[in-house]
Amino acid sequence: FPSQFEWELYAIHTQLAGEQLMDIPTRCDVAVIGGGPAGSLAAAYLARSGYDIVLFEKQKHPRPAVGESLIPDFWKYCDEVGVSETLLAEGFIPKAGGTVDWSGTRRRVAFKDYGYTRPALHVERDRFDEILLRHAAKSGVQVHEEVAVHGVHLDGQEARLSYRPRAGQSREIDCRFVIDASGQASIIGRQLGLRVLDEDFRFMSVWGYFHDAKYVAADAEIYPASNRGALAPTTYITSVPGAGDWG
Repeated sequence: FPSQFEWELYAIHTQLAGEQLMDIPTRCDVAVIGGGPAGSLAAAYLARSGYDIVLFEKQKHPRPAVGESLIPDFWKYCDEVGVSETLLAEGFIPKAGGTVDWSGTRRRVAFKDYGYTRPALHVERDRFDEILLRHAAKSGVQVHEEVAVHGVHLDGQEARLSYRPRAGQSREIDCRFVIDASGQASIIGRQLGLRVLDEDFRFMSVWGYFHDAKYVAADAEIYPASNRGALAPTTYITSVPGAGDWG
């Protein structure tokens, strides 16, 4: 039988779930599925334009994710929602371009050669995603974490989402529009049978972080980690000798 502590813990979870459900409205202008960069930026942009936005994210930020290498184009979207200064203050590592060593041939690409004046960034996705999600909330978005959307009902001019908090019962919300930013989960795509897999992209990534590692800069030379603030790294890609067309 459950102990007294277990009963009290269950009661607390039930109360919190109930409070969370009370905070979620039954209607909004736009419901956003997913609290990654796409969902957070779209939600913030719409909220700043005066729309009533509710965002559902099934996980709790910060959430672990593979680090990301962003090209300079992302700044224009961050400018539009007013989050650029916050990202700059975080101190993410700038990136100068890319270096490729493939089957004995070396190629270099520098973003400045294409007219970019602002840097690309290497970011830790757990922190990057959380910054964007919290900014969306500050912009007026109703953000609800640990709430999973499990169905979207499209009926004429309206839409209805079915969702379930981590510790609660399934509920629904009506909205004028839905943005599916659920990524690989592809909530609407799976539901409508529209999801198509690209066999060339069925792969696995192995990743990690290294302390005081040397890096390759835009001049294709190797530098110690202490130089990365003054001389931006590049993304370095190389083929593996004897492994065929693998990198």
